[in-house]
Amino acid sequence: MSLSTADSVSETFDNPPEVPVSHGLLAAALDQIQDPVILTSAELEKPGPTILYVNPAFTRLTGYELDEVLGKSPRILQGERTDPLTLDLLKRRLREDGHFKGEAINYRKDGSEYVLEWEISPIRSKSGEVRYWVALQRDVTERHLVEREVLDVSTREQKRIAEDLHDNLGQTMSGMLMRMRALENRVEERQDEALTREFGDLRRHMRSALDRIRRHVRELYPVSLADDGLLPGLKELASNAEALYGVTCRVKSSGDTTIASSDVATQLYRITQEAITNSVKHGGATIIDVTISSTNGHLTLAIENNGTSISPDDLEESTGMGLRIMRQRARAIQAGFTIRPSERGTVVEVSLKNRHLLRSPNA
Repeated sequence: MSLSTADSVSETFDNPPEVPVSHGLLAAALDQIQDPVILTSAELEKPGPTILYVNPAFTRLTGYELDEVLGKSPRILQGERTDPLTLDLLKRRLREDGHFKGEAINYRKDGSEYVLEWEISPIRSKSGEVRYWVALQRDVTERHLVEREVLDVSTREQKRIAEDLHDNLGQTMSGMLMRMRALENRVEERQDEALTREFGDLRRHMRSALDRIRRHVRELYPVSLADDGLLPGLKELASNAEALYGVTCRVKSSGDTTIASSDVATQLYRITQEAITNSVKHGGATIIDVTISSTNGHLTLAIENNGTSISPDDLEESTGMGLRIMRQRARAIQAGFTIRPSERGTVVEVSLKNRHLLRSPNA
């Protein structure tokens, strides 16, 4: 940041306040910050805002030199997988109160992706008018990779446990039930009513235990492509929610919602499961609609409830484990994720391009 750039910024203020350090010292301080810093003009609509300054950390992260981005919009860092919902929220928050904190996928000069966490604040004139935006950025790609690996390990372990329960304990108990039924028939031939009732009770208890094992298997690894995939799993999830919580939970679908990747399907299932649970426990919802649709090359999963509507402030400040996990799961499958208030209550929405459904995210 040159002295002339700092001078030009200060000269646009209405009666700029006295600065206790020289512009050169301020510029030197910004240049030493290890996280990228961007200063832009105030206009939010295209073609603005325009970049007025970036520090050396920005160049190290993106590959763009200062003279390559001066006068251009930060949109040059956006690309195919930059979530438009996040950008819409950014613009709305800046208009409403002048502050934003969020994450998005950006692109370096060489075209490679990175996950950006950034916080934007206004620089105001004496009269309170926003004259500039300053953004402090951070590359959180590695953190997201760790989160993804944790989810992958968890999913694999859940699958392993589910298969072990099904193939070993479940099969063993099924065999024991068959033998018990044969013994019960022999007891009935002896016409011993007391012993017959006791065998019948034992068989019913064992059947109940086997049903619980099978239910736990489905909960651990609910989506199997061999069993038709996500949609039947969502319908079963809705049915279980109705039985467990006493709510109305409906599943609707439109278009081709076939998902070839069991990893993608499982993460979408888990997000839906978490959203349903949160809406009942924290939002007091009594009606939940799960809609999965495919239009114009995109698949969208929406979970809408009639519970307490969540406010934008609640969304930005929320640190709940459930919300963090849902966001992590969406990121793990390269999907957009948003929660927003609706006329009925709250909507959780996940969106991803169909081309990501044709392969496993591990591929």
